[in-house]
Amino acid sequence: DQPTLPAMATRGPDQHHVLGENTSTATHIGLSLLVLVLSTPSINPLLWTMEELGIPSYYVSTIALVFLVHTVFADLASVVYYSLRVFMHSILSIFFRSMEVVGTQNIPAKGPVIFTGNHSNQFVDGLQVLCHARLRCGFMIAEKSFNTPIIGHLAALIGCVPVKRAQDAAKKCGGTLVGFDEALASNGKALTVKGSGTVFHTQVVPGDKIRKRGSDSAFKVAQVLSDTELVLAPPAAESAASPAAAATQVKVGPAGGDGPGNSSAGDSAGDSAETGKGDECEWDVLQRVDQGKVFERVLSSLAHSTSLAIFPEGGSSDRSWFSPGQMLTLKPGVAIIAMEAMRRQRTAVPIIPIGMQYFEGDKFRGRCVLEFGPAIVPSRELYEEYAQDVQSGGNGKSATTKLLDLIEEGMKGCLVEAPSYEELETVHMVRRLFARDNRLTATEKQDLNRRFAFWYTKFYLERKAKSQPVPVSIERMNHDIKAYQTNLDLLGLKDYQVRHLEGVRSVGKVLATLAHLMVVLALGSLPMLLLNLPVGLFARAVADKHMAVALAGSNVKIAARDVRLSKMIQVCFGGVPLLWLCYAVLMLVAGFTLRQTALYLFWCPFFSYLAVMATEAGMVDLKDLKPHFLRLFVSKAEMAKLVHTRKTLQNEVREMVKQYGPEMGAAYFEKNVSWNDLKAVNQTAAAAGGGGEAEDGGGAAAAAAANSQTAASTSQKKVV
Repeated sequence: DQPTLPAMATRGPDQHHVLGENTSTATHIGLSLLVLVLSTPSINPLLWTMEELGIPSYYVSTIALVFLVHTVFADLASVVYYSLRVFMHSILSIFFRSMEVVGTQNIPAKGPVIFTGNHSNQFVDGLQVLCHARLRCGFMIAEKSFNTPIIGHLAALIGCVPVKRAQDAAKKCGGTLVGFDEALASNGKALTVKGSGTVFHTQVVPGDKIRKRGSDSAFKVAQVLSDTELVLAPPAAESAASPAAAATQVKVGPAGGDGPGNSSAGDSAGDSAETGKGDECEWDVLQRVDQGKVFERVLSSLAHSTSLAIFPEGGSSDRSWFSPGQMLTLKPGVAIIAMEAMRRQRTAVPIIPIGMQYFEGDKFRGRCVLEFGPAIVPSRELYEEYAQDVQSGGNGKSATTKLLDLIEEGMKGCLVEAPSYEELETVHMVRRLFARDNRLTATEKQDLNRRFAFWYTKFYLERKAKSQPVPVSIERMNHDIKAYQTNLDLLGLKDYQVRHLEGVRSVGKVLATLAHLMVVLALGSLPMLLLNLPVGLFARAVADKHMAVALAGSNVKIAARDVRLSKMIQVCFGGVPLLWLCYAVLMLVAGFTLRQTALYLFWCPFFSYLAVMATEAGMVDLKDLKPHFLRLFVSKAEMAKLVHTRKTLQNEVREMVKQYGPEMGAAYFEKNVSWNDLKAVNQTAAAAGGGGEAEDGGGAAAAAAANSQTAASTSQKKVV
């Protein structure tokens, strides 16, 4: 009766993925040779053979066409899925200048798998998982998004499961709530709510939730007493629902008291509160949603080895754009789905956490770092705790809460956390200075970013926040790094460009760069102006307006930057082909033949993509030439000072790592660090140590506790 834990067979990190299959250099060479042969009739062996045998070529082409149609329709779902994956990857490569993927070796070779990611860029997050998760997976998507043009059609093609969310169907209700206090409603007692001008008997039913208009907190209605009085269930009673109901307000597991009969005013007598005095507020009702079929469909998909991708925050938010690594509170659905799959199928489904961080991700040609973390497999002990609770009539909340905590820790372990985006920029600058001019892989960059972010937040920022002494050398270096970054911003330079300010670059290389710039601009400027730019400008205007609408309708967004790029992609997705068709109509009106117009439409995607790539290459050339142009307008002394500052900071960062690195314990010594365990140990040590550290910045209690997890430091080899 014990669940079977899957063997975690994984792919290697150096393999590629095209159309759902692993490909290699040999495959790429084979495809290139095939195109070469097909495009050159004189070396086509098939045409030679047919000529020798006297067989008309259309015989073979007809047979091949019939076979192709049969193959496509025999497995239409897979063909559509993988074709869409390749197409959407090309779309993302247009909108992003860089997509760095880390940790693909953590993905099992076969499903089912549950992917859980943070949600900070609306539909773009789903596209990133679709293109890089390797395994074929379905998505749980909000019904509101599923009904959106273009996005909804694409979601249906890849087998997404629409989920109706109560907050999407929130209704504004007449009347006001009198003296309604959210803190009072959350204190564990039943609360009698009074209304003014309300008709509760027709506006709500037991099981619905109500909230203050504009608030993110909703409270479950246990009983309607009259048109102006109702009783809210205490949080404890609200959470006593069945496992599925707790996840998606669906009763799938054993009955657990998710109904008005289990929480009434009479049940709470002597342990209740009521409103009725104070300010009045407008309110909304969130109707109870029954999604039993959705829940069953998800479990059925997992049973048939289809993987699932879900964003447990429940909705997209741009909070992590301002505080990197911050997430909304996770919904318990993903943990309950994993536990129910174990209970029904007797097989543990691995949960792969995903962290996605965007840099200028709301703009064209931004950057994304996507990391797949180590698999989280519910332990047998956790499963047994859940199963026993469910069998005894409970809802397994204790076990699912523990699993949800593990999932949240796993997701945060895939992100580089920092108090603000500016602090994250400082961490990245420290990493670049430490690495000097060595080229690092995406995995190495992410690892160093996380180590420096951990040191920066735990050793530096927390000490300053607690008014504890910070070594003078560290304080000075932090000030110098930020001043260096400010100087770069004023000059419009990147750190890697500073090294080009030193010495004299050969005239030949400068001229070659200028020549390359002229060529790519000549190739890309006209297609960009005609085929892309009009729709791009229109998409930007539409996206900016959409941001304002999304911000007004959300309680969790800060600036609604998370919806901007998704809206731009939507507009371009339909607007660019429409623009091409308009040009085609004009060509026909101008007298071009149908064949010429068809050829134009055939080559439009190629030239449109070429224009984007050529423009990007031109921008790179301009960046390379910028240091040389600065020499004409900025004194040599200032340039030399900037170069000297960079070299000095590189040496200081290295010395800082050498001197204070050992205090960070595992973050300094260990090659593979469990960041969540390390954070827990540091928190425990900080609490035990009472915050008292040596004034010289030496033996931090947190670092000592972290070191206790490893072997004696004298026998350890420094990873950094």
